[in-house]
Amino acid sequence: TPIATEVWEGWIFINLSRTPEVGLAEYLGSFGEYLKGVDYVAADSPVVFTAELDCNWKVMSDAFSESYHIPAIHQNTIGSTFASRSNPFAHLLNARVFGAHRMCSMFGNSQYESLDSSKVEKLGQNAMETTNVITAVDTSLVANFLDHPAVNPTRTADWSLDINQVFPNTQIDFGQGGFFTHQYWPISVNKTRYESRFYVARPTNAVERFRVEQYIARVCEVILEDTTNVVATQIGLESRGKDFMQLQDNEIMLRHST
Repeated sequence: TPIATEVWEGWIFINLSRTPEVGLAEYLGSFGEYLKGVDYVAADSPVVFTAELDCNWKVMSDAFSESYHIPAIHQNTIGSTFASRSNPFAHLLNARVFGAHRMCSMFGNSQYESLDSSKVEKLGQNAMETTNVITAVDTSLVANFLDHPAVNPTRTADWSLDINQVFPNTQIDFGQGGFFTHQYWPISVNKTRYESRFYVARPTNAVERFRVEQYIARVCEVILEDTTNVVATQIGLESRGKDFMQLQDNEIMLRHST
């Protein structure tokens, strides 16, 4: 059975309608123009994470659409890279909506340094010329990527990443070392298949391999913290203890998707 497909900026989109109501360019609209021309570094080299989670797909999507939870949930991993004394609650740098689609830019602590007690992290941070401890790519490889106007659009020194959500269930996120994706596939009302792909350049020597392995280990820790939390969130929602959810300014992407 034929399936409708279109390609945008190298991404293949599938539409299960026999006859799509709108074409891909019209569907993406100004969001597609905003993201046009991004240099996707290491697009042929993803590290893939998958999990089947006991939560609604939107609970998972919401968890990756705001940053105020980071200092608390990720206190011992990335909390101090996404927050600082000047911004202790990791308030967003920027947010925009594009019809059904949306984006936000997150704060990053440009003054972050590994603790002396964190020997392995410190070794990795000093091993390569990178823009941040949460990257694994030499800065020379991502120069064109970082120069795109949709990457760190406010041109803020204290920047960590941009979340770009293509409605309904796909994120193409930009960080200081390149891009990564999150996708949320509903299985049932309280089960989700989560897929994440972190694109990293293939190491060419032992130093680069060490940094990549360190980076992926940190990513894995953070994802485990998030997936544990979303399951707890689902339990709270199903408890019926509250009949509403209060959202604040830092949760603009959540508010836009409701």
